[in-house]
Amino acid sequence: MFFTQPKIKRIGLHLESTLAEICRSSWSFYLTTVSSTENIQYADHLGEEIDLEKIFATPSLYRGKEHFPWVIVPDDGVDREYARTNASMQYQFYSQLLKDAQAINSELNKESPNYQEIIKCAKRIKQSSVTIPSIDSDDTITVNVDSTFGGNLFTDFFIGALSSVHAIAMLIVGLGCMAPYWLSYSEYCGGPEFFLDTGIYLCESLRKVTCSIIFPLGMLYSAYTTNSYNPFTKGEVQRSLEGIIKLANDELKTGFTESGAEPPSRPLRHSV
Repeated sequence: MFFTQPKIKRIGLHLESTLAEICRSSWSFYLTTVSSTENIQYADHLGEEIDLEKIFATPSLYRGKEHFPWVIVPDDGVDREYARTNASMQYQFYSQLLKDAQAINSELNKESPNYQEIIKCAKRIKQSSVTIPSIDSDDTITVNVDSTFGGNLFTDFFIGALSSVHAIAMLIVGLGCMAPYWLSYSEYCGGPEFFLDTGIYLCESLRKVTCSIIFPLGMLYSAYTTNSYNPFTKGEVQRSLEGIIKLANDELKTGFTESGAEPPSRPLRHSV
């Protein structure tokens, strides 16, 4: 189905899946920084009610897929209050971006999509930013789509190499959790789905390394998933958003041409 989708829908789905994984990762890390359920602010990124008490009472390694932390940051030298605030603000930020991406795909699935609304949502994501505290001091960090989401070939090479090692390590962790899984202590780690996801994670890591070394292949992959041949200076989310905006503008121009009306001479301005 992914290969037969119109280009703008394909890029919209890729954007949503990318942001969903970023949001899931930030949520699972956020759960490792809180000391009780009273400190958890769930932003409904899963689109359903969850039992926070049950999640919090379950050891991190045994939690379900959507709450499982693939990376656990050591506490050494980390201020717990700063870490919790940092994790909470990042999670809330990514949750809102995910909701906007879902709104784009919801609009694209309509019989007559409102492309102006799609452009508005895409620009809102692209221009979004949040200032959060560092995890070890009161210094601040600005998180935005352009500079912090990665996804270019240079960062992908190092991330892919490290992730390949991490994936193998997680396979070993999964083997150690097989007994707890079959004894129903572990909800995800050690089970078939965990090993499948870890295998996919390893393959994706190797793809990043390969596309970084054989960069024409990386350019083709970028063009297919984001409508951009520039995976060198722009991150994956940024490229996806720019691809959606361009294709939506093309649809608007096509609509004006078919109706006999003149397209606007300059892009519409939207307040964000």
